Formats: sequence, C-alpha cells, structure tokens
Amino acid sequence: MDLKKLISGMWRYSCGLFTAMTATYALIVTIMTVNEDVYLSGERILMFFVFSVVFSIANTILKLTSINSAIRYILHFVAIGLDVYFCLLMPAGMTGSKVVVGIAFYSIGYLIIMAIRSLFRSKLKTNLEKTEEYKRQFKK
Repeated sequence: MDLKKLISGMWRYSCGLFTAMTATYALIVTIMTVNEDVYLSGERILMFFVFSVVFSIANTILKLTSINSAIRYILHFVAIGLDVYFCLLMPAGMTGSKVVVGIAFYSIGYLIIMAIRSLFRSKLKTNLEKTEEYKRQFKK
C-alpha cells in the first residue's frame, strides 16, 4: 500500500470524524443552553481533534494486511481504549469507579460493534466468493 495514499486517507477520515463530533457537540450545547451565550470550550474541541486523529490511526492499523489480524485487533482495541480514556473520560472529570464503569462500557460496546462488523464482513466475503463470471453453456 502506498504510504502517501494511506496517510491521506487517514487524515480525510480524521477530519470528517472531527467535523461530525464538533458539529454534534455544538448542536447539543446549543439545544441545552438556556441563555443566548453558547460557549464551546477550546479544550473540549482540541480533545475532539486528538480523539479523531488517534481513532483514525487505530482504524488505519486495522486496515493493514501486512500485520497479523489478531495483533491488528489487539492494537486497535488498546489504541481506541486509551483514546477514550485520555480524550473523553479524563476531561469529563471521571475518577475511581466511574472510570472502571466507563472502560467496561467501552469494552462491551467495542465487542458488540466488532462482532457486527465481523458478521457483515464475512457475509460480504461469502457473497463475493459466490459471484462468478457468467459462462456460456450453449454455442450460438
């Protein structure tokens, strides 16, 4: 795989995710704010950017076929877990048992999402393997 293409794709995905997260956050803050002053914390937006970049790097690692698939999934799980902890749980002020519950929810959510992803990928792979080119049986 071309390194330039890989990095370009990673940045596009990262920027798209950052834009979606920031827009969603801004919408929620706007809806929940009673007065006219809408304050979007620069620190929170910076954390969204860092989260997006690390998430994109983790997904790029998951796409690499040159690494063993078990290692890719482990690296993906750990990278996103650290991303969730440092960019979402710590800035939210979670400590002690709340962090454990947050990481437990992350782990369960990760397992569910990756199981669904695996089912779709295996179904897609099966459908692609079944598809064959049409071969004429009769001569014209």
